Amino acid sequence: MTTIGIKELKDNPAILTRTLEGHDVSLLTKRGHPIGIALPWNDAMFENGYRQTVLIDGYKEGSLSLSQLARALEMTTEDALEMVGKLGISMIDGDLEDEILMAHSLV
Repeated sequence: MTTIGIKELKDNPAILTRTLEGHDVSLLTKRGHPIGIALPWNDAMFENGYRQTVLIDGYKEGSLSLSQLARALEMTTEDALEMVGKLGISMIDGDLEDEILMAHSLV
């Protein structure tokens, strides 16, 4: 996420264009206080919904584990794995180990 101040944006509007073209979310601020966000165009956002798209992006970036993604989307881990597979997203290294550890800790 890139933070852009309104004065900075006024002086150099290309900053916003570059962040959006780089598929980055921009946090817009006024005097250091957040006033809005600018999102890059993403067809998946409209097909899957904003919440699901953000969560899936978090998984792709490694911010969420598969089990966290599944819980946030209120589905089983198996269903989440199937969903990300259908979307062409590889399982992130370490997820399987985390899932096995979590399963053992619940027993």
